[in-house]
Amino acid sequence: MGTAPRREPLKQRVNRCLLKLADRDTETMAAAELEAIARALDADELPAFVSAVSDARPTDKTPLRRHSLRALALVAASHPRDAVAPLVPRILAAALRRVRDQDSSVRAALVDAARAAAAASASASAARSGPSPTRSCTSRTSARSSPPRSPRLPPSRRPPSPPISPPTSTSSSRASSSSSAAMPSRPSPRSSP
Repeated sequence: MGTAPRREPLKQRVNRCLLKLADRDTETMAAAELEAIARALDADELPAFVSAVSDARPTDKTPLRRHSLRALALVAASHPRDAVAPLVPRILAAALRRVRDQDSSVRAALVDAARAAAAASASASAARSGPSPTRSCTSRTSARSSPPRSPRLPPSRRPPSPPISPPTSTSSSRASSSSSAAMPSRPSPRSSP
């Protein structure tokens, strides 16, 4: 009578993958394993996974921070929207902690995670409410009065601003400069010996 092999608890598997992500030699294998875990999750395991993955600290190594955000984006994108919708605030909170990260690959993963969470939230709320019978898609777009804003770039990626030209001279500044030129200059008083 053999017993079935015990499956390792989810939190331990995720923590093991996160530890492997910190090592350069095992990073690729751990990233693939974390991705496989994220894809194979049941709906009741999603909160535990999000909790375990979102614990990455700023002092952790770059691959760990990057892959934890990618795993959150994968969860938001690959699972049913109704199961992910309650987790969107936690996913966004974990992602937004990385806004000022020094590494650009972590910030890129942040954008992907926020985009996937927003898509999960928007499609889940649209599915719950259904289409609005009184408003069509064209009426929503025509109701906008301002064009969409472009995303703000970090200072290191902003295009250079045009040089500031010196102010142009006006007639009043010319008059003051000509009046000072017309006035004779006084000799400076000399100290007598």
